[in-house]
Amino acid sequence: MVITIYFKLSSIVFVFFLICFIISLNGIIDFPKNAYAHPVVIDSSPKQFESLEDSPDKVIVFFSEAIVLQYSKISVIDSEGNRLDDGVAENYNDDPSTITTNIKDEELAQGTYTINTKVLSAVDGHVVDNSIVFSVGEAVSGLGEETTSISKSIFELVSFDNSLSRVPGYIGQILIIGTPFIFLWIR
Repeated sequence: MVITIYFKLSSIVFVFFLICFIISLNGIIDFPKNAYAHPVVIDSSPKQFESLEDSPDKVIVFFSEAIVLQYSKISVIDSEGNRLDDGVAENYNDDPSTITTNIKDEELAQGTYTINTKVLSAVDGHVVDNSIVFSVGEAVSGLGEETTSISKSIFELVSFDNSLSRVPGYIGQILIIGTPFIFLWIR
């Protein structure tokens, strides 16, 4: 009698955990929408790595959410580090999720340029930096030769505190997912 009650109880617990597991999978498998935690570049003019025949008169960056223009910056930098924009940031067509600036000179010379943005999200208050590289004329080769890569050991990338803070989440996952399997194994 005690054994039959135990198996009935374990079957009920197993079904409960199975339902919880299926519900939690629904959030993962459900048709994910594009939800960004911060303003993400979704488009730009010129586009990332685009090679233009003619110089643009302005650059425009489109973000996934509204930004606070008063606390946001945009600049156009050449390969020598010279700033080539007029220093005035504006919304494009009064769209609060865009930032644009005009090119200072009438025409950019042939070369590679970088659009740098630092924007404040109007939604969550986070500041996000972005860079977009484009070229006018033929793309300048040799960028890989000029840049250097610094490799770091795993101990420099992951801190002990960061690793330790993940332990409660791992224990919770083991309990939620592992418990139904333990009840199956005991049967």
